[in-house]
Amino acid sequence: MAWNRSVQYRKSGVSEITWNLTLHKITTLAISSMGTIINLVAIFVIVKGGLHRQRAFTFVLNLFIGNLLMCSVAFPLYSTPAFSPVPQDDINCPFSGYILFTLTGSTLLNLVLIAINRYVLIVRFTYYETIYRTRNTRIILAVAWLFYPIIYSLPLSELWGKFQFDQRRLFCSPLKTDDGFPYFVLIVSSITAFPSLTFCYIEIVRKIRSSNIRVNDTQSENTQRQKNERQLRRSVLVTISIFCGLNIPVIVVSIVDPKVEKLDPQFHFFFIYVGMLDYIVNTLIYSFLNQQIKSSFLNTFRWILKTNRTEPSRIRHAEIQEIS
Repeated sequence: MAWNRSVQYRKSGVSEITWNLTLHKITTLAISSMGTIINLVAIFVIVKGGLHRQRAFTFVLNLFIGNLLMCSVAFPLYSTPAFSPVPQDDINCPFSGYILFTLTGSTLLNLVLIAINRYVLIVRFTYYETIYRTRNTRIILAVAWLFYPIIYSLPLSELWGKFQFDQRRLFCSPLKTDDGFPYFVLIVSSITAFPSLTFCYIEIVRKIRSSNIRVNDTQSENTQRQKNERQLRRSVLVTISIFCGLNIPVIVVSIVDPKVEKLDPQFHFFFIYVGMLDYIVNTLIYSFLNQQIKSSFLNTFRWILKTNRTEPSRIRHAEIQEIS
């Protein structure tokens, strides 16, 4: 049966390893198709509603574009080895691996940019206009998109490291060499991502809590502002929880069992699929936990159905509501 089609590898001292290639193709392409549609819709809604003109939404739109590229380009490339009778290295391996890892790194940086943008807007608001001028914003986005392509050009050109086909995970990886490059990437990714995300969101929550204390003491803030702050706090907590829940398992499994010898390979693939879902879930989180994007979605939906031909109502600009 086609459903039972699998590939097997045998290594001395290690039990036989088997994957279901058909299941791998179906799962990868299903996530790819669903993610492509969801991110396209989200991008269309932001642009149609004019939200991309607001600086905070520029970074959200940038994240959605990165998610779209992951789902429409990187994931299909990841599925291609499963279409071969015996998945193996080929001439396209370095290029497919380069695209997969650079897009993964760039998308992670986009998450960091959103966190930093929110931090400056809420905690260091007096510096916001200075930091996020149009020219500065363009430079920040350019650096974010060029950072990992430059790093992974080293193993692509074999100046430092090398892309090698990982038969046990079915993708081309620069993290299998013993020349120090994998440790370099791990350190750089850890420094640029997790400390920044943790620091920014902790400070945001602390700022909101202190603001709520002042509100309760003075009774001077209006109800709408309090509602926006609660919504932002909920958005931050959900964002952190989902990000950790979807990404930490695959990172831990890769560190604990880098050669896929201790755990059943199905565990590795399961957590890889879970990590791939992050490029769909974080788009949904940033969309449905944001009142402005939700309003834009409803207006766009009415426009598509031609039940309401009026232009979307003008969005109010508020310090917290802009990104809550």
